[in-house]
Amino acid sequence: MPQKDKIELYRSIKAPEQLRERVLSLEAPKHNRRTFRTFAAAAAAFAVIAASALGFMGYTDVDVLSGGSEIGGEPASVLTYNESARMRACTHTPIDLEVEVNAETVITAPGADKIMVYDPENGGFLPEQSSVTVNGRVRIVWKVYDFSLSGEENCLLFETLGRTQKYILETNEDGYTLRLEK
Repeated sequence: MPQKDKIELYRSIKAPEQLRERVLSLEAPKHNRRTFRTFAAAAAAFAVIAASALGFMGYTDVDVLSGGSEIGGEPASVLTYNESARMRACTHTPIDLEVEVNAETVITAPGADKIMVYDPENGGFLPEQSSVTVNGRVRIVWKVYDFSLSGEENCLLFETLGRTQKYILETNEDGYTLRLEK
């Protein structure tokens, strides 16, 4: 059969008139608005959760340094026994630290210990307190009054955006170390 005949045969096919009327009388399906609203609410909830998670992942960048070395999970030396013995003639032993935070952070020294923050504008330290609020990079001096306390009591607490990190002062064969409690 030649191509021309096939085309004519194809064009001659017609649907029955009743079928055409039935198809035209059908209504177009309505979009289900409830499904759209549910999807929109789920997408909004996901966006809020994702934004919160991203905010907390970068949350608390608290860096504590002693002598230029960052203090983390491994103990870092902050004071040798020779330095400590020399300083015990005083009523306290100062531990010099640098702190760098990316959000407003409250640093607390529980018990009798005190914290002094260096004020570069005045070239000296602000009055000692048991709790200070810092932001950015600052130099602090932690005044430790009793080294005989356990590590849980000799600590600094850093609270940023509702999350707390604890740095514990411990002893070893060389002197005193500070470590981040995990």
